[in-house]
Amino acid sequence: MLCPANSNVLSVSPNAIDPGSIAGNQTICVGENPAAFTSVAATGGGTIAYQWQSSTDGTNFNDIVGATNPTFDEGILNADLWFKRLATSTLNGVVCANESNIIKVTVQTCVTGEGCTLGYWKEHTDRWCANYRGVLLIKIMIFRYLSVYSWLQKHR
Repeated sequence: MLCPANSNVLSVSPNAIDPGSIAGNQTICVGENPAAFTSVAATGGGTIAYQWQSSTDGTNFNDIVGATNPTFDEGILNADLWFKRLATSTLNGVVCANESNIIKVTVQTCVTGEGCTLGYWKEHTDRWCANYRGVLLIKIMIFRYLSVYSWLQKHR
C-alpha cells in the first residue's frame, strides 16, 4: 500500500513584539538639554523599527519627525515633556506594534515673584538655574534638621 504524499506544508511564524523599555526621567532647568534617553532593545519575530513620540500632557502623543533610533536625545526644553517609543516588528508583510513605558522630563520653572529675573534653585541637584547674571546666592545648610535656606539679592 502506498502512503499519500504531503502536497502542502503550512508553516506558522508568530509575529509578537516586546517593545523593550526606555529610561531617562529627569529634572532640568528651563533652556537646558536633558541627557539622552537610554533603552532596552525591542524583540520580535521580524524586522524591528522604532518611532519616538512626545506629549505635552502625558496622554496625547505625536510622532517626533526623524526620531527612529533605539535611543533618543531631545535637545533644549522649556516646558515639561513626556516621551515613549513605539516598536514595530514586520514579518512576512504583517506589522505588529507595541509601546514602551512613558518617561518624563520635568522642566523647573521660576519660583521668584519677579519671573525669571532672579533665576531659581534646581531642587535636589545643589545647582542654581539663573537667567540673570547679577545674582548673589547665599545658601546655608543646617544638617541637624536637613534644611536648606537660600537668600537672593539682585545686584543693581
